[in-house]
Amino acid sequence: MDVVLCFYYECEDVDNLKHYFANSAVLYIYITAMEYYNNNQFEFANDRINLVPENYRGVLCEEIKTSKQEINQRYEEYKKELEKAKEEYLRTLPERMAKKAAEEKQKLEEKRASYADKLPYQGMSELYIEYTQLGKPDKYQRTKEDDVLDNERYDIYDTFYWYDKGYVVCCLNGTVRSVSKEST
Repeated sequence: MDVVLCFYYECEDVDNLKHYFANSAVLYIYITAMEYYNNNQFEFANDRINLVPENYRGVLCEEIKTSKQEINQRYEEYKKELEKAKEEYLRTLPERMAKKAAEEKQKLEEKRASYADKLPYQGMSELYIEYTQLGKPDKYQRTKEDDVLDNERYDIYDTFYWYDKGYVVCCLNGTVRSVSKEST
């Protein structure tokens, strides 16, 4: 004898219970598909509603059939919209990339220009050293020192020399650490 325990009651009439829950899986699929659809998640709605068997004849079968057609139709429209958006995106991509590159170049030029009347200073990024009053260095030297305790860690020391101007700039890991004026 089958006995099914439910949260709120016990039922020994299993046939009635099976009839009561017979459509619950399909109804759950339908409800979740409609939630996706109402949230404009058409791909999920389409995937979910198509789990309902074509030969379903249970509760709300006509409403489910109508919704299934509506969801499938909207999904096809959605795919076309996505394809158009993708084509438009790809069509305008070179123009947008060129515009962005021009803006970034302009910003870089402005940043470089802001160093034109300055000497290198402690804390400055070494990327802009050649754009300072000193210009391009006469000599550049890079050394790498490994951490004694950790072979994967190391420090990079960069030294820039301007012999005619008498300056030496030392950098550690991309940042100016010292600026010294040597006697000429």
